[in-house]
Amino acid sequence: MSGSSVRREAGRSASGWRRPGDACSFASGARRGVFAAALVAALAFAAVPGANAREVPHTLVRATVAARPAGTPPVIFAATLNPYTVVRRFWGDRLVKISRGGFNAVHVSVPWSIGQEGGVKTDDLDAFLTEVKTRGMKAILGPPPDVPAGDWKAWLAAVLPVLQEHAEQILWLQAQGEGAAALTEAAQAAQCPVPVADGAATTVPGAADPNRPYREPATALALRNAIAEGATALVWDALFAGAAPPMMWSGDDTPVASMMEPGQGGLPVGYYEAHLFGQVLACLGAPLVEAKPVEGASSDAAAVQVSQRNAGNQGFLFVTAPADPLRAFNLTYVDPESNEKVTIPKTPGVALRTFGAGARILPLNLPVPGGVIRYSTAEVYGTYRLGKRTAILVADDEGAPNEIALKLETDQAPAVVGGLPTEPVWDAQTRTLTLAFAASFGDTLVAIGDDLLLGFIPTERAQRTWALHYNDLVFPLITSGYLLSEEKVIEDKLAFSLWTQQGKTAVVALLEKRPEYIAANRLGVKVTYDAKTCAYQFMLQTPTLSGAKLTVPAVQVLDRARFLATPGDTLTHLERAFDDKSWKEVRLDKPQGVGCYRVRFRLPAVANWIIPWKATLNLTGKASVYLNGAPLGVYTGVNGEFVEVGLPRTLLNAGTDGNVLAITLMEGTGIGKVGISPYMEHAVEHQAVVLWM
Repeated sequence: MSGSSVRREAGRSASGWRRPGDACSFASGARRGVFAAALVAALAFAAVPGANAREVPHTLVRATVAARPAGTPPVIFAATLNPYTVVRRFWGDRLVKISRGGFNAVHVSVPWSIGQEGGVKTDDLDAFLTEVKTRGMKAILGPPPDVPAGDWKAWLAAVLPVLQEHAEQILWLQAQGEGAAALTEAAQAAQCPVPVADGAATTVPGAADPNRPYREPATALALRNAIAEGATALVWDALFAGAAPPMMWSGDDTPVASMMEPGQGGLPVGYYEAHLFGQVLACLGAPLVEAKPVEGASSDAAAVQVSQRNAGNQGFLFVTAPADPLRAFNLTYVDPESNEKVTIPKTPGVALRTFGAGARILPLNLPVPGGVIRYSTAEVYGTYRLGKRTAILVADDEGAPNEIALKLETDQAPAVVGGLPTEPVWDAQTRTLTLAFAASFGDTLVAIGDDLLLGFIPTERAQRTWALHYNDLVFPLITSGYLLSEEKVIEDKLAFSLWTQQGKTAVVALLEKRPEYIAANRLGVKVTYDAKTCAYQFMLQTPTLSGAKLTVPAVQVLDRARFLATPGDTLTHLERAFDDKSWKEVRLDKPQGVGCYRVRFRLPAVANWIIPWKATLNLTGKASVYLNGAPLGVYTGVNGEFVEVGLPRTLLNAGTDGNVLAITLMEGTGIGKVGISPYMEHAVEHQAVVLWM
């Protein structure tokens, strides 16, 4: 590991990767190409738009909460979850994802209809809060932030028994605007045991950066700007909605059936963006919310906005970059300790660079075991204690130059082992070591003396760095894997699940001691261990679906259907079990006009895989689409354009059981052929990993 980078895919040279500023990125390249090319060739049409083209807005509610229960984190970062739109058996799945995503609380979205005739039941709310408690999390309650206000008194009266039962677990009731005053009045009258917090809700676009598909710039900006403006509590809505792949959103309408879908394959870009932000918050600690604005911070690039907040000898720089890339700029801040202005980077020939819109929170004089981070131009997103050493993880986009200055406890220049573009600079008078670096195409680890370890991690892998717990030990697992399960300790073994994409996935665990053995899916894994950098590196191999022997092809083109122009109003014809033998069998490339088309298809049963599927309609007109009797939405196509329809995993049958797409064309001339294929870049294999510690 020393002096080298851990690559995300073995055998691929640095020159074979595209930088974030290129017109196309790796995430939309090779892995997607296999199935996209096959489908396009089969249909003989233009390329199908990917899932990343979809945009689902988020809602951010921010508040400044003065009084909070003892022991709560300095910044409350809560993810919204409406338990009534998630099948109960998937509650645990969603809560694991929230916990793993860097959130420290759950905002429970409680509909206005709770307790009303025909509405949702309070027993379900009680059961959900019990589930939240078993996972050691706190809760915030409130109505949906993006729904017009209803009757506060009736809403509070319905939830009051649950509030009394779970008062110690609930941080506060959340409302915003005029609703906060109405809820406060109702709470006082009802002697509610839970305080009320007033928040401000804003809508945040959910589009991924086309040149950096792993980034959602508006999300990064909104979360960090809220902290820059003094917010101490953030509630993030629509965490599981959005692109990559569609999980809770499908078409023009969003029926309940598609919203009840649990996580399948990769999670949306916004989830990983929020995960990185949550890790940053955890590193910066209590001074972040105690800090007050100070003047003097700036940039020599007019398009870069910089502000600063200080708390005693510590401070924080808030840097916002524009959408247009910047090739060279510097930052100036006021040192919280000396009150002198400092311009960074200091290393000759090094200037900062951005590849698109974004924001970052940079620490000033952040204490860590073994030293103090005087400043870092890259975000610090992890500090881990590895025996007597401290690992500091920082993140930025690949190819971005950066600099970090560390005040050490030693009077002697420490030995620095690792791959750096320039020699570190040691200032004996201030005991400060300054290092310039650039996030490479993998992870670069640098050992500093016997006490510190620096990890320079590209943003995409920083977003997917997961903290693992083994007894009293907490260590990072740096990977491009989609999600980690809850780990389990069985005697001297640490077991966890990781979901990986097709191909090879590089995994790096930072551990003081080398584990005795590792197995993935019951097979031994070849590893390397560098004691100097504590890097335990291994590769997880996931086969490609294109090369797998499947009972049913992964990519299918369906050109026949059963058709009836006037199917009637009973809707039974939308069900999978409906007998359509009396309907006319038609070729889809021969226009039939309005009516109902029943298209049958099968899917391969692939063990240990999570494969998100889609249907691609060659649609001319407006059609409602049902899968096995459940509504997926209303879709519109012009002149036979491709229209993607996400197929929720819980509605699909794999193996011998078939599936039926019932497509009712309400306007237009026809459907054309129907393609069934995976969101290939988000198909993942389950890796059961066991470490013998």
